[in-house]
Amino acid sequence: MVKRSSPGKALFHPEAETEYLEALAYYRLHALGVVEAFETDVRDAVAFIERHPEGARWSEEGCAAN
Repeated sequence: MVKRSSPGKALFHPEAETEYLEALAYYRLHALGVVEAFETDVRDAVAFIERHPEGARWSEEGCAAN
């Protein structure tokens, strides 16, 4: 889902970014109460990946579980 662009900085794969934005738009229309929690969870997950990039192996196909 997230590729590193430089040390400590993560970027979404284009398809993952599209999926995230679509989910965010859906929640804003249909479940406004969860938007903030969803954004916080995604931000926290990305921050974790940035702090611990060694936790996943990367390939052209994406992230593979260790």
